[in-house]
Amino acid sequence: MPSTEQAFPVISMKPLRNIILSLILLALTTPHCEAAIKAWRCSLPGGAYTVRLSYVISVSQHQYLVDGTMRVYEVTIATMSQTEARFYYIEPSVGTGPGGYVDNALKHVQDAAETVTGAAGVNPVWKDVIKNYPTTTHAHTIEFRLETLEQLNDLYKSAAESFNNDKDGEFKIPGGTVTAPGGTVTPAADNKP
Repeated sequence: MPSTEQAFPVISMKPLRNIILSLILLALTTPHCEAAIKAWRCSLPGGAYTVRLSYVISVSQHQYLVDGTMRVYEVTIATMSQTEARFYYIEPSVGTGPGGYVDNALKHVQDAAETVTGAAGVNPVWKDVIKNYPTTTHAHTIEFRLETLEQLNDLYKSAAESFNNDKDGEFKIPGGTVTAPGGTVTPAADNKP
């Protein structure tokens, strides 16, 4: 006659049920934290730029002369990618002649050109980013030209503060555009409250 003993050990379902219930409870009560992507955003009349702070290697500000004809003030944001963002302000660096005639003449030429181009509804060429195809167009740089040195200094302060404190940041110049989530383009407001 077969034995009444069971061939398989009896496992109580109670401990297994408790483990399953504990795992379900843990899953339901643990907050699902999606890591927020920290970024610095910039909106300028020439376009918009956004960079993840975790990709930024450095934020620098410097100035230099180009062939002795103009002084360039530049803010550079270097990233772990091949692309680098450059923001700059350019001013002519022509030495003053006797009595400042050279600077005066240059100022009159610029004023006249601004009057003509403004009437035509276009920016003077020295206010735009100028690239030489293919040398500078393929140099992995994103370039923006600002209208004043004060704007450039404010941009640097914003980017450096965001980078140094690892906090989201935003810089806007009126007339710029911002691409919102979903691709909507909206005019940028001023930085000032």
